[in-house]
Amino acid sequence: MKGVVDHISLETSVHATESKEKVYAALGHLGIPPERWSEQRAMGHHGNAIVILSARVESTEEIRSFLGSPFILSLSDVIIDTLPERVDDKGHVYIRADKQDLFQGIYSLQDRGDVRVVLKIISYPQKREKVIRYATHILRGGHEGD
Repeated sequence: MKGVVDHISLETSVHATESKEKVYAALGHLGIPPERWSEQRAMGHHGNAIVILSARVESTEEIRSFLGSPFILSLSDVIIDTLPERVDDKGHVYIRADKQDLFQGIYSLQDRGDVRVVLKIISYPQKREKVIRYATHILRGGHEGD
């Protein structure tokens, strides 16, 4: 099977009422270390301070760390079962989770969750059906290019 996870983009926000340390602890369940996250300051609709945390991982090691994270390992079957709703025509797989659940070690998919994850999968040829097959393969523990 030919395909590759090109990169994974992750993003969430830290509101003024939240502890940034606790958010980083929650994000640790995704297998991405704190030093990989960048911070951007923003203002909310009501003038409240917000920090946007984002990470883009591209190395094979970091991608495998994410795919081997407790969050993904515990939800791989659920993600596989819902892939048709999560994959677009450009090879993106969309996953969302809740920060508070992650902090508590509760792993569930939340369609309106505040932690957004996008896996960019390149398959040859680039077709949605191939992306779904490849995503299923890697979520079952297969490796790129297998």
